[in-house]
Order: sequence, then structure tokens, then C-alpha cells
Amino acid sequence: MLAAAKPRALSNSYNTAPCKQPSLHRLSAGHAAYLLMLVIWLWLIKLLTSVIFEIKLPMHAVKSGKETGFTLIELMVTVAVMAIVLTVAVPAFTSVINSNRLTSQANELLSTLSFARSEAIRRNADVIFCHSQDGSSCTAPAGGNWQGWIVFANADPSTILATGRLHNQLRVLSSSNLSNAAFSLRYNAQGFIRQAGNNNLLSGTIRMCHPSGTPEQNVRDVRFISGGRATVTSASSAACATPDN
Repeated sequence: MLAAAKPRALSNSYNTAPCKQPSLHRLSAGHAAYLLMLVIWLWLIKLLTSVIFEIKLPMHAVKSGKETGFTLIELMVTVAVMAIVLTVAVPAFTSVINSNRLTSQANELLSTLSFARSEAIRRNADVIFCHSQDGSSCTAPAGGNWQGWIVFANADPSTILATGRLHNQLRVLSSSNLSNAAFSLRYNAQGFIRQAGNNNLLSGTIRMCHPSGTPEQNVRDVRFISGGRATVTSASSAACATPDN
């Protein structure tokens, strides 16, 4: 007789694809410029320390006739190199900071969506994710620009399960189908995304954009589909335009 087949365990993976952080094994132009600037700073500190030390030399060292120290030309060369390094390094370093800020915020939002989905499945009940300005209730973002979000069980709106705040330097916009759904979405007990007020399917995009245009890829799009899957992609948008549905 054939043995009875064992039931397969249901997978609880969320198919999320977080935005990758910069690899530690690859030295970008910004990091290289930063390290070079650090080396120059250390050299300058050593130079100034030597000058101060020589000013405080005892008289017998002066009488020995030995001439030590740096010339005026060496000082001018050091200052010139410092100016060049700062001119190159500061913009590159700013680009690294902005890129990391975008990636961090996008991954935080992605984790929140995954958490809301897992809570809906665990509770076998609807869970709401929505925009919130005060961290306690769903609100429409002023001018369409998101300031934060909250997560709560639909049966108990007073109990906040998770909150998030967005950096004030970022411009965060949502696609029109999410805007038309009162800037909120509902995960049902199966982990699918529906509109909060009805059972219509809901897919959309929440775009995080740095208006300075630095780095070149100044956009992180958090895209979610009605099946519950969410991903993050990088893009460019000089005007920080509203994302497509």
C-alpha cells in the first residue's frame, strides 16, 4: 500500500525585495574622496602640531643652528590640496548621505507593509495601513506629501500596531489609485490588499524622492500589488513627479 502523503506546510514568505545597501566590498567615489579628505586632515594636523612644537622649542635648540620645520611653500601647497579635496569630496559625500537616507526610509516602509500583512494573516482579520500626520489616526497628506503612517487592526482602530515618520527633506507621493482610496489600504486575512472601504483590489506605488536631485537616482519607489507582494526600485525624477499606478 502507498503511504499517505504528508500535508505540506504553508509558506509564510512575503516576497519582499528590500533595496540593497551599498556594498562594503566596493569603494565608491564618495567613500574614496572621504578617505582622501581624512588623510589630508591628518596631515594638516601633524603639520600644525609640528609648527606649534617648534615655536615652544627651548633656547638651546635654537642656538644649535639646526633649522627644522616647514617652508611657506609647503604650507601653501597643503592648503591648496585641501581646497581641491574639499571641492570634490563634499558633493560626493552629500550624495552618499542622501542615497542612504532614501534607502533606509524605503526599507522601513517595506518592512511596515510586510508587518501589516503578517499581522492580518496571524490575526485572521483585516489590518489597515494608512497615511497619518499625528501618528494616531488616518489623515490625508497636506499637498499630497506624506509625513508618516500608522498600522492598526480594523476591529480596534484605537490600538496602533506600528507607526512611522518620514524625513522632512524627502518628498513622498502616492499614485492616484491610492490617493483615491483615502491614502489607506487593507490587508485581509489571506494577506491580499483591498481598498479600506470596500473589497476592490488595490495596487499602487509610494514614491520617496530627494528634491535636490543628488544622487542621480534620487527616487525609491515602493510598489505593492493586490496579491500582497511589495518591492523597492530605484529611479530618477528631477521634478519628483507623482508615480504611475
